[in-house]
Amino acid sequence: MKIQTKSYAGLDAITDDVKRPAGHGTPGSEEAGRQTGGFFYEIENVVTASSRITETVDALDGMGRAVDIAVERQIAATNKFSRNAHKAVNDAQAVTGAIQAISGKTAVIAEQSNSVRALADKVAGKISDMQSELIRNFS
Repeated sequence: MKIQTKSYAGLDAITDDVKRPAGHGTPGSEEAGRQTGGFFYEIENVVTASSRITETVDALDGMGRAVDIAVERQIAATNKFSRNAHKAVNDAQAVTGAIQAISGKTAVIAEQSNSVRALADKVAGKISDMQSELIRNFS
């Protein structure tokens, strides 16, 4: 039974050698040995390349996870910034409302102060009139 292969013609010689008893080698045995060694060398190269590819894919996967973590942190920071901005706006509106309320009360107080000043001026005028009359009556 012969195994046919297109990529390694020397394998035909190997299969023929396996069927023969020990010590009855053929002239093609050395060539078959070289091709077998080359075959195993190529397999080793494929395994090494596959390992390197796996390492590269693992490294890229690690980088992808690092990017995911960075994006999650950035989203969290952006959300926190947004919440703080909303809070600042709400606080500014509250302060503006308080200032408006104080401003309204200040206007009322200013009006009352003007009324008190007008009354004080009237009282001062009355006192001055009373002093003048006292001086006229007792002088």
